Amino acid sequence: MLKKNACVLCGVLVSLCAAGVSAQRYTDERYDLALIQQQSSIEPDDVAGGDNVGASLAMSTQYIVVATPGREVDGVSDAGCVYVYDTQTEALLYTLTSPTPGVDDEFGFAVALDGDLLCVGVPNDDQLVEDGGAVFLFDLSTGVMLEKLLPDNPDAFDRFGISVAVNAEYIAVGNLNDNDVGQFVGSIEVFDRVSHAHKGKLLPDDPSDLTGVGRRIAIKGDGLVAGAAFSDLGGVDAGAALLFDLSTMSHVYTVQGGDTASGDQFGGVVAISDDRFYVGAENNDYYGVDGGAVYMFDRATGEELVQMWPHDFDNANGFGGALHVDGDRLIIGARKNDTEGTNRGRVYLFNARTGQLQASFQRDAVFNNDQFGEAVAVLGDEVIASSIRARASGNLGGKVYRFTIGDERYPDRIFEGADCSNYNYNMLGEAIDIDGDTLVASGSEAGLCFDGGPGVYVYDIPTMTRLHVITGNPGTSGNWFGESIAVGDGVIAVGAPYDSTIEDRAGVVYLYDQVSGAFLMELRPDDIERLDEFGASVDINEGVLAVGCKYVDHEDISGTGAVYLYALPSGDLIRKQISPTPGNVDEFGWDVHLDNGMLLVGSPRDDDLFVGRGAAFLFDVQSGEHLRTYLPYDTDDTVPDEFGRSVFMRDGIVIVGDPYATVPDSEGDSVGEAGQVHVFDRDTGDELARLHAETPYTEQLFGWSVGIDGDTIYAGTWRRFNFNTYFGPDDPRVERYDATTYERKPQMLASYSFDETYFGRSIAVSDEYTAIGMSNGHYQYAPIPELGGTVFVYDKPQGNTCPVDLNNDGELNFFDVSAFIVAFSQGDLGVDFTGDGSLNFFDVSAFIIAYTEGCP
Repeated sequence: MLKKNACVLCGVLVSLCAAGVSAQRYTDERYDLALIQQQSSIEPDDVAGGDNVGASLAMSTQYIVVATPGREVDGVSDAGCVYVYDTQTEALLYTLTSPTPGVDDEFGFAVALDGDLLCVGVPNDDQLVEDGGAVFLFDLSTGVMLEKLLPDNPDAFDRFGISVAVNAEYIAVGNLNDNDVGQFVGSIEVFDRVSHAHKGKLLPDDPSDLTGVGRRIAIKGDGLVAGAAFSDLGGVDAGAALLFDLSTMSHVYTVQGGDTASGDQFGGVVAISDDRFYVGAENNDYYGVDGGAVYMFDRATGEELVQMWPHDFDNANGFGGALHVDGDRLIIGARKNDTEGTNRGRVYLFNARTGQLQASFQRDAVFNNDQFGEAVAVLGDEVIASSIRARASGNLGGKVYRFTIGDERYPDRIFEGADCSNYNYNMLGEAIDIDGDTLVASGSEAGLCFDGGPGVYVYDIPTMTRLHVITGNPGTSGNWFGESIAVGDGVIAVGAPYDSTIEDRAGVVYLYDQVSGAFLMELRPDDIERLDEFGASVDINEGVLAVGCKYVDHEDISGTGAVYLYALPSGDLIRKQISPTPGNVDEFGWDVHLDNGMLLVGSPRDDDLFVGRGAAFLFDVQSGEHLRTYLPYDTDDTVPDEFGRSVFMRDGIVIVGDPYATVPDSEGDSVGEAGQVHVFDRDTGDELARLHAETPYTEQLFGWSVGIDGDTIYAGTWRRFNFNTYFGPDDPRVERYDATTYERKPQMLASYSFDETYFGRSIAVSDEYTAIGMSNGHYQYAPIPELGGTVFVYDKPQGNTCPVDLNNDGELNFFDVSAFIVAFSQGDLGVDFTGDGSLNFFDVSAFIIAYTEGCP
């Protein structure tokens, strides 16, 4: 239970209202579609070459700390200094130095910040012995130095202060070459946060082959993780990381990566959260010599959970040379990344719980050898990253850059298919569906991985485990096995509309057991013929399977299409559903959706309005009665829009994709085949909204895929360039809209982009997840070739379980009060605790009450 006394709040908070802070109201602003935006750069005055501005960093809601250990101070070379800036204004508050600067002291080699307490490591301080080291403590509310911590029983070159960490109870200091249990084994010295009294040393239980324990440290609660990158455990400089319990001052365990080898320097950097910790190995060779990797471990057990790499891996990337974690966000620096030029560097955003890449970015106008990503820090939506050789004041002294993570939705999990050597053109994500925690995804052209047959992959979403690979019959490459898939009621249905077992492209649907993946039966109606394409679409709901057969004849009408309804699990045919207005080549059944006892059918070539204009039809599943027809009124009646190419319904709302529609751009000019999505009231048939892409462009095909959950409408694009050639935009994204107001929401983004990715080719939604297929993507997270396909899964936000824990540290304390004061003063409606769209006394009162009651 997080609970605190409210007395400290009353006088402080009420003063906000007395100060006359003006009320702020919500405005209808469109979301900025940029991803991670550079906001500013921080550059101290008179930077000199070799200053190494930002060699270490720290950030809080109040302060940004920029260490410059190579700075000359009072004529003393490499004495070092630390700059402290106001987080809100970026005004310089203090320039901190040692009261007795020495040559090569490197004041600021490491920094750690908690509240107003700043710890500054000076590993080459000579007060006790040469390079024995020291740590200076500063009160940032005043800028006054509080104390100088010195090592216990030091030897020359111990380098106490090589790393520092601090929290509400402890100050921890790495003592790189401490010899207490062996030559250069190292240790971590622990001090009381309040009294600064020495509490003892953390030492490994078995120092064999360990070197430099404490070279990097991180602390969370009573847990401390220490890196020992030059340890020879398992190989020369293979590295190791150790977890310690500060409450007992004991060594818990030592870990290495599953593939740690000589030279990896595993443990070069570390980070820790409540239940996980992270270890960098920037010289790991799995994806290139010294390409780098980062490992995630379970804090309770020491089990390795995930190994992380960048999507643009290469030799000598230095990926994993810098780490920082805050909440669900893990920031990783790769200062030697060469994607845009030699050693320019890059920074990556990963999901800290799943270990999946979400985005990567560089600073503006980056140059060769800037080494962007030398140090990083993240706090909520704010990221700072240093470029220690960036040009500043005319010299290569370095700068620090500040970024804001946008409101766009980044993927939480990434799924890829087989890791066989012939994974090219698997096109995983051609079709996808979700049922509970089960994700099914097809690679309808995976003709080489499985004896010539394509495959459908079945995954457990929370664990990201591949449960089954369901394959088409040998020799069936080209039958489009997996062109459509559905999962539900314990069954997986797989459409193969080009199956030619009976006649050329007559089609078939296969049923499999959802749990075991075992084959159950195949469905093939008696009346299908050549080119009917039975299985073009499938859906499952409430014991019913719907199968689209978009070119089957009806009486003397050629290729009008039909939908076949089957009972599950028996597979008995219930009905063949025909369009109420059948016409030649209507493609009735191109897409189908079942919900709440109703069947929605897309017929994109229906000619009720105009040839190829399209329609969608609603039926009662039990009776077969036609309930409603949805048409794209008030659109251009001279071109085929193919309205009905995608359909979906939920909670009384019907959405229909119209991907070939001509729509206006921001200047009012017509944009051909940009596409749109229509929203209808299911029961009345009234059109409620017409949605367009944020930036329509020719042949964008917006609305190729659609979906809706309780509060959000999703629309994917499949950009077309020329006949049979499709390209994705530079920044692939799926648009989202509020399902009630139809206002644009932050978009869904892929982790990476390049031409021909097909991001948005398919969409699947549930109450817990949203999945998006990118059938030509290749993440290169494993050694798989191009066009293999990727499925991105996004967890549905669960909301803030403790809304008054404003700094998200799992505690209620003064820092939450301070964060509230700052946000309220700046008119930040994130602290509108009454939800009335304004900031006033009632929000202060609501915050006090919630803070006093605490959170579970």
